[in-house]
Amino acid sequence: MLYRAVVCNLDRVNHLIYKSDKNVSALNKLIANGLYCGYIGPKKFELEPNKIPNNCRLIGILNDDGSYELRFDFLAPISIAAKIAIIIGLVVSIFQLIEGNWMFPIWFVFFPLVLILFGYKLKQKREIKRFTDRMIAIRKKE
Repeated sequence: MLYRAVVCNLDRVNHLIYKSDKNVSALNKLIANGLYCGYIGPKKFELEPNKIPNNCRLIGILNDDGSYELRFDFLAPISIAAKIAIIIGLVVSIFQLIEGNWMFPIWFVFFPLVLILFGYKLKQKREIKRFTDRMIAIRKKE
């Protein structure tokens, strides 16, 4: 078995790749074929898609069951900028709420945060699906 998606909570799905020699060789082939760049270690792998623009990475961390748990993350400049923007937005919203302006936090903080979160979840689904499709294609060729 190559891949399994497990629902732990209603809002989070854990994507698992079993650690086996075939799966590790498929990960190496993804890097060798130029589809991804990154590294594969004994307990963790990090892969970044070789495409432009590339602002995300896939991280696989070995869990107690002997399978890699896939996680999606943005690269450092974008994740740092997003955290700074969230902090600034919250501080400005608090000051606007103190002054009695209720519409500013809704239009300029809440709605943009919802849109960013929606875009993040959409990109996460797309990248994990693309990754697993490529893994399955390489495994079928073997």
